[in-house]
Amino acid sequence: MVTGHQVCYKPYGCFGDEPPFTDPLVQLPENPTVINTNFWLYTRTTQQADQGEKLDPMEPDLVGKSKFDPKRRTVIILHGFMGNIEEFWTRPLIDELLLNEDYNLIFVDAKRGLQLPYHQSVGNSRVIGQQLTLMVQVLKKAGANLTDLHCIGLGSGAHICGYLGRNLRRTNESIARITGLDPSGPYFENRSPERRLDETDADFVDVIHTDTTILLGIKGIGSAQAMGHIDYYPNGGYRQPDCLKIDDGAVQLVKCSHYRSVVYFTESINNKQCPGRAYKCATWDDFANGLCARCPKTGCPLMGFNSIEHKGISKGKYYLQTEQKMPYCSYHYNIAFYTSSKTFAALNAAVDVTITGEDNVSEPITVPRHYYKSGTTDAFLIHSRHKLGKLLKVKVSHQAYIDSWALDAVVIRPMWTDEVYTGCYQKWLNTPDNEVYLKTGVAADCPLK
Repeated sequence: MVTGHQVCYKPYGCFGDEPPFTDPLVQLPENPTVINTNFWLYTRTTQQADQGEKLDPMEPDLVGKSKFDPKRRTVIILHGFMGNIEEFWTRPLIDELLLNEDYNLIFVDAKRGLQLPYHQSVGNSRVIGQQLTLMVQVLKKAGANLTDLHCIGLGSGAHICGYLGRNLRRTNESIARITGLDPSGPYFENRSPERRLDETDADFVDVIHTDTTILLGIKGIGSAQAMGHIDYYPNGGYRQPDCLKIDDGAVQLVKCSHYRSVVYFTESINNKQCPGRAYKCATWDDFANGLCARCPKTGCPLMGFNSIEHKGISKGKYYLQTEQKMPYCSYHYNIAFYTSSKTFAALNAAVDVTITGEDNVSEPITVPRHYYKSGTTDAFLIHSRHKLGKLLKVKVSHQAYIDSWALDAVVIRPMWTDEVYTGCYQKWLNTPDNEVYLKTGVAADCPLK
């Protein structure tokens, strides 16, 4: 039924364009029969099937006939704009989650409602949120515990998770966790919390931002606005490594950084080797320039699945760098170069560093071109995909063809510990023999020559 600037659909209620839903370009929601949202249940018993078991909030009896078990924890997954259950990331995410635990895993396929035109899909997300809320209420009647429910949403799906949490909050209920994967920006960002994902929508809300900017200030698909208890900005939250390659096709070119949020999350679920630590800092530039060099005593939060370990401990914006290709997780180090005060000691070039540890040797790490002025200390953030263990040696070389460099010392700090390692050079780096042993302590421990 349509009345003026309002539409009503039983049993989901009425949707109008009153504040805060006043954006003139955003359309009111379409009829739920047009949107045709489908709910698919996966468990370890059914995960090998091409499709899960179909659930329907309008047919509550289907829950009892399915493999849904109220004793299990429940995870809900939502795709974003122009998405569907057949996208490349859905099956890996489902499989990794069910490898971790035998969840009641429900994938919400709203492909008809979240298609072009975009301003219509934004309006449709309100109805999809109500459909999801009714589905969760059906699961609750079947015995599900909302304190065990985790909603994971990509793009527009993140905001639909927010609608679910907000609807339940109005009845003095709450869900355990919402994970927003690069929440959509257009018509959501910097709007009222009633229109978008917000930290009040669940007991714990964590957000990964990966596509906030494309190029030259052009807005990306995702939102830069912090929306959770913890907001992660890998690589600054924009232009993810190895994206923006024309030869990967139009969709990948446009959505690569956006999709990377769900890829990072999927990789984190069962990765026992690399924890994916993130570091609190005022800005990305401060972090990239080595100004936020360590974790607090309570430790650093872990981007992705294990972020929940820092519920009530960490809050705010956190940054990290990733590798260019899978596996993306990195170990972060703060490295400082002490340039000698000798005449002509300066260097203007890129510098290559290789670190040897008890457990592994890093790949050659390049610090981009920089001017190292005589008698100064310059600090940088570097990262390695390898877990090195206790640090033993460091090798430093530069890419200048003519200049030499008088280097006094190198200080390396693994950012997740209080450890400090120093390599004493006190020489001109104009020979290939530039590897020295590391010792604990700061540069002052190097004997002056």
